[in-house]
Amino acid sequence: MAPSTVYKIITERVLHQLEQGVIPWRLPWDAGTDSPANLVSGRPYTGINTFLLLAGGLKFASRYWLSYRQVIELGGRIRPVEKKKSTIIVYFKMVAKQKEASEEQPSLIPLIRYYRVWNLDQTEGVDSPKGRESPKVPPTAPLTRAEQVARGYQGAPKVIEAGTEAMYVPSKDVIRIPPRNTFDSLEAFYATLFHEFGHSTGTKHRLDRLSREHGELNLGVHSYGFEELVAEMTAAFLQAEAGISYQRTDENIAAYINHWTSTLRGDVKLVVHAASKAEKAANWVLGRCTGIQ
Repeated sequence: MAPSTVYKIITERVLHQLEQGVIPWRLPWDAGTDSPANLVSGRPYTGINTFLLLAGGLKFASRYWLSYRQVIELGGRIRPVEKKKSTIIVYFKMVAKQKEASEEQPSLIPLIRYYRVWNLDQTEGVDSPKGRESPKVPPTAPLTRAEQVARGYQGAPKVIEAGTEAMYVPSKDVIRIPPRNTFDSLEAFYATLFHEFGHSTGTKHRLDRLSREHGELNLGVHSYGFEELVAEMTAAFLQAEAGISYQRTDENIAAYINHWTSTLRGDVKLVVHAASKAEKAANWVLGRCTGIQ
């Protein structure tokens, strides 16, 4: 299947979720206990797959997912009524492109592919994993963890709590955000701060996303939409890391959904690439990414 077709399939899936009023990157989850993971490997899914599985798994209690082959190898089966209710996720396969005359070895390029998975709750005869679930954190822990995330951002831009609008100023490497006591809750404050953290990772001395992708201070309509989606998803990853489930309600949700529906229809690659960039941005803030990728 052509890569463009795979991107289109994934984008259409996200658009369908938006049309149902589900905003995949705004679903609350805990990165320690709720992150969608593969049952066999135990590893959490990454990038756009996180959001696809969160949205696809709203009606399931289990965080674990399996491919058809994994279900069979574990001696189980997909329940008959669930066979046509799989969730699509993507992966990148490295393939050799045509070798140039000057190259000793052909270079490798990533090609997007997709496959289908089912939630553990959609299967029969597969044992539920025991002992893998992390203990739930106390109710007061997320705000403490959110502050730890904020303070742990090494080489972070200066944060100034003043004014009535939140923004990142690349030319000064400064984040301006209204004082925390003016927000409805501390969860709202951190959600907004994490969004601006997302923008700040794009500068040349961090992940170099803004200047390399579309010019740091000259964002067009499409590029602006891409960067905003990266920041939205970065905030989602960081909120999950802290265990914050705050959902912003200060804007008209219908208008918000219409905006993203229109933006995503303009470029079928946007949502997949934005999720990948957002994960790198969150890892940079968390100190898990050490260089430009």
